[in-house]
This record gives sequence, structure tokens and C-alpha cells, in this order.
Amino acid sequence: MLNFWAAWCEQCTRELPLLVRLQRQFEARGVQFLGACTDEAKDREKAENFLRKNAVTYPSWFELSDKEMKVLGLGPSFPATVIFDREGKRIFRLIGDVKEKQLVQRLEWLLGKQERRSPKELVLPLGMDKSEYR
Repeated sequence: MLNFWAAWCEQCTRELPLLVRLQRQFEARGVQFLGACTDEAKDREKAENFLRKNAVTYPSWFELSDKEMKVLGLGPSFPATVIFDREGKRIFRLIGDVKEKQLVQRLEWLLGKQERRSPKELVLPLGMDKSEYR
């Protein structure tokens, strides 16, 4: 699970405790959370302090941009989360403030036997245009 975030982003700040908790919950089952910080290089110290303050224990990459987000079909909005399967194939995308139920449902589906129908591949906040997320 890869989550693009920025220290200046209010929604990113709100969802961080959830991501930290779910990483602890799912790590024994082989799920790895990763952060992708899009803050500029000059703000890296601020971003690292933000992670420490929020007790984030999963790895984070720094100085990424919307360029990397677009390659993954995430568009320009923050936060943005992509979930991969064990082979590294993109399976789900969650744009905006991720909800616990949405994330858990997708992780459980990937970890299970997948006998039931897959959850939606793309989740967007109301009013967002799907055309930016191909």
C-alpha cells in the first residue's frame, strides 16, 4: 500500500493515524505500507518531523511529485493511495481522505480467497471527474 501525502495537506494529517494503526494490524499478514512525501526538498526536515510526531513506523520516500502519481493513475489530488498485489500489480486506487472501511475491505479481499466480487478499483470523492484517473 503506497500513500502519497504532504505535510501541508490537512486530509493527509487526518488519515495518518489510521494508516499507522492499519499498518500494525496488517503487517503480520505480509502487508507493507509505504509513504510517498511530495513536499519540496527544502521542506524535508519539516516532513520528517511530521512523521516522527505522528509515530509513523513504516518507510517513506521523499521529494516525489505528481509525476510519479500520474504514472500510477492517481491524478493530482492529495492524499492518494494505491494498493498493489504481491506481484506488484496495481489493484486499487483511493483518492482523497481514505476511509477505514474502504481500505480494510480492499486489503482483506486481496489477502482472502477472492471468491466474492472485487471492491471498486477506483474510489473518488464526490464531484471529482474520473477522466483524470486513467
